[in-house]
Amino acid sequence: MNSAARLLVPALLATLILAGCEAPANVPRAASRQSAPAERAWIERREAQLRQMGLKDGDASLKAREEWEHFGNTGESYTLYDSTAKPRAEQEKFESDLAKTGRN
Repeated sequence: MNSAARLLVPALLATLILAGCEAPANVPRAASRQSAPAERAWIERREAQLRQMGLKDGDASLKAREEWEHFGNTGESYTLYDSTAKPRAEQEKFESDLAKTGRN
C-alpha cells in the first residue's frame, strides 16, 4: 500500500498540474473575445466591398459572415482594396516634397 501511494501521489500531482496548464486552451471563448474587434472590422470591410459589387445589405452581411467562418477567420484571407490609399500616398509625397523645398 505504501509503494502504491508513492506512485499515485506524484502521478496525481503531475496530472493536476498538466490539466491546469491546458485549461485556457479548452475554453474557446477566451480566444474569440480577443479577436472580436478584428472580426467586426473585417466583416464590415467585406460587407462594404460586397455592397459595392451590387449585393443587397442583408445578402452582403450574410456572405461576409459566411466567408469569415469558412476562410480561416483571418484578416489576411483577402487582400482588401483601400480606395483612399493612392490619394493618401500622393498627398504624403506632396507634403514631403513641399517640406523639403521649404527647407532650402
